[in-house]
Amino acid sequence: MKKPENYLRATEILKEIGNFRINPSLENFEKFLKESGIKPNFQLIQVSGTNGKTSTSVFLASLISKSGKKTGLYISPHVFQFGERIAIDGNSLSMSEFGESFLEFYRIFLKLIKKHKLTQFEILTAFSVWLFNSRGIEFAVYETGLGGRFDAVSALNAEVGLLTGVHFDHMEYLGNTIESISYEKLYPFRKKRVFVLDSALNDDILKVAKGLDVKIQIINTSNLSYRLTSEGTVITAPFQSVLRLTGSKYAENALLSYHTLRSLGFDVSEKDLETAFVPARFQKLVIDDSLIVFDGSHNPQAIRVFLDTFTNIYEGREFSVVCGFMKDKDFESMLNLIIDSSPKIVVLTTIKSAIDRSANLYGHARGILKYEQKLETAIDIALSYTNLMALTGSLYLCGEFIEAFIPKLGYDAFNYKNDGILRYF
Repeated sequence: MKKPENYLRATEILKEIGNFRINPSLENFEKFLKESGIKPNFQLIQVSGTNGKTSTSVFLASLISKSGKKTGLYISPHVFQFGERIAIDGNSLSMSEFGESFLEFYRIFLKLIKKHKLTQFEILTAFSVWLFNSRGIEFAVYETGLGGRFDAVSALNAEVGLLTGVHFDHMEYLGNTIESISYEKLYPFRKKRVFVLDSALNDDILKVAKGLDVKIQIINTSNLSYRLTSEGTVITAPFQSVLRLTGSKYAENALLSYHTLRSLGFDVSEKDLETAFVPARFQKLVIDDSLIVFDGSHNPQAIRVFLDTFTNIYEGREFSVVCGFMKDKDFESMLNLIIDSSPKIVVLTTIKSAIDRSANLYGHARGILKYEQKLETAIDIALSYTNLMALTGSLYLCGEFIEAFIPKLGYDAFNYKNDGILRYF
């Protein structure tokens, strides 16, 4: 599969800057925004939280777009190609479009980018604002990258926020208590409204919110009713909607998105939740006579929810697992959860696209745990034991899976159009 030259040039620039360099301050980015003149000419909502940010952002964007406003969506990370991070009225940038637009942006602002030593995420965030302005976006939904207090998205000064919940993740940056992580995620919303489900609240979040003067707007879940199927999530109350995404968290995130926008005065329909799609979230692929469910869950809480959903939907069926993790994650806990779900075999692998940050799992091979460095061989081994397989542990691993199989199965098999366009809704 040959990628466009302009896309390859753009991604080479971004890779040279570094995927994982983090600046624990907004000072440089704010100076860049001021000197470049880049600022949103549109209203925006910021979504924060540990898990569920992307699906919530997609639900919001779908509802807003279908209410009649030209809508931008900015999420991270991407799964297959960088253009997924930026979408307009549901369509992501193609690889060609991303390459052409990014190279133009980079040429215009190169001196300022270098002067202020912007990180990759800061550059992409500024690029999204510049692009949305040029396309006449009226409203945009922005997903927080990491934390919130020093996240580039927070410098855009969203009018309102959503919090999907607070769990343990990125503790080397955010702290090792729920209170400290809550502080990082709520800090951008001082003196602003933040919508959150009652089921996601706890005393630590409420304490931090009070200290920061965050105005928590609670959405009640007591009347939420739904059932899960292999094809999606059927919400039966407080409204009726059939989601493409499978999982309890998607029912909750749909409720959060819907009631937030209703509270903000949007005229939205619950039916406009039904087309929302996010790659590598309980996504299914049939290869020959085998079913592969791949999901980018990458912390213990998310892995637990994924495995509960997977084993409930496919109750009674033998299954295998292929998994790989980033070394800065709590992969020991995730691996234990996978073992406890009683798979026939677990094949451990390496995430080659992030080789310097991939967990070294070779030494964990024992019993039902096998190790295979090459992903395609790992999948072959797993499918030799069962015709049902889960692939999980990292969005980067899911991206490698898609990259490996698109040449064989085509874009359509993964819900992409030609040139990597992804339709979120």
